[in-house]
Amino acid sequence: MKYPTREELLELSNDERLQLLEDVWETLDHERDPEPIPEWHKRIIDEAIEEMERNPDDEGVPIEEVFARFRAVRR
Repeated sequence: MKYPTREELLELSNDERLQLLEDVWETLDHERDPEPIPEWHKRIIDEAIEEMERNPDDEGVPIEEVFARFRAVRR
């Protein structure tokens, strides 16, 4: 099977690329069991829940600030 190159994909319109993504998505086995969640992910989630339970009145960080932090890290 020959896969298209990046250059070939960029020759397609946005609509054509979206259609390609949809076509591929439909071929995936959506019935299979999901990948197991790594233990370190579970620990992070547990820590976040514990922090929220210790400080229920804390409003957290505004979403705009979260996005700004992500953008700063990506640079």
